[in-house]
Amino acid sequence: MMNLNPFRKKDYTPGSDDYKHMLASNDARNEESGVNNSSWSPGALGRLRRTQRWEGIKSHWKLWWRN
Repeated sequence: MMNLNPFRKKDYTPGSDDYKHMLASNDARNEESGVNNSSWSPGALGRLRRTQRWEGIKSHWKLWWRN
């Protein structure tokens, strides 16, 4: 997770960290609004990353349990 100073000027040039974060947030909002059939709400990127992290943990344990 990015911990940025909220008072610093953001850099939205292509390839910058702020630009990549903005694109990832937009993708997460679009994904969430498509699944829930509603408008997006703040924190979509955090929710997407949390579900991806849990899916990774679950798949790791499923593979470990089978061995």
